[in-house]
Amino acid sequence: MKTFKNIKQAHKHFNFPGSYRVGAIIKENIVIRIYSNSVSKPDFFKNNSKQFFYIIKNDKILEAFKNTKKHQSLIYVFTKDLENDNVIFHGKYKVKGFRQKNKYVLLESN
Repeated sequence: MKTFKNIKQAHKHFNFPGSYRVGAIIKENIVIRIYSNSVSKPDFFKNNSKQFFYIIKNDKILEAFKNTKKHQSLIYVFTKDLENDNVIFHGKYKVKGFRQKNKYVLLESN
C-alpha cells in the first residue's frame, strides 16, 4: 500500500481529473476512483482487504458503477487513515457486484 500526505497529492500523482473530495470520481460514466473517509458513510473492508464494500450514495453513482462493471474497468481505491492523518492507496479493484438492494457496491482487489 502506498500512502500520501493527502488526497490532493494522490490526485497529482495519478493525474486524476476533478476535485479532491471524498467519494467517487466519474469520467465518461465510468467510476475511476473512490476516496472513503469511513466516517460520513460506513464503507468497509473484508477478507484481508481483498473486498471493499462502498456505500452507493445516489442513482447516478449506481449507474456509473454498473457501467464500470459492464466495461470491466478497474477503480483506484483510497481511504483516509484518520489515526495517521494520511491517505492510503489500496490498489485497483474491480466491481464484483451489488449488495443489500444496491446499498453497497462490492469491489474486489485485482
